Amino acid sequence: MSTRSLTHDFLIDLPAHSPTRGAAHAVHVPHGRPSRSAVLWAAIRSAYRRHRSRVALTQLDAHLLKDIGVSFAEAENETNKPFWQA
Repeated sequence: MSTRSLTHDFLIDLPAHSPTRGAAHAVHVPHGRPSRSAVLWAAIRSAYRRHRSRVALTQLDAHLLKDIGVSFAEAENETNKPFWQA
């Protein structure tokens, strides 16, 4: 298995915005550098996606884990990580 996390390789990637919440707004950033708030929101979205993916991983049975090429031990290791840890 590669060094990338299981949540990144195998599980769903939630959309950055929901149609029910409205579309994301483009913000002009001078010199191509993201604003601090943009960086903060990106980090929050990333942590939330990891959390949701790990929750989804806990709901997979042994047959589905085998289908995606993940052992039970790897899945357990991934789901026991805190949401902020990649």
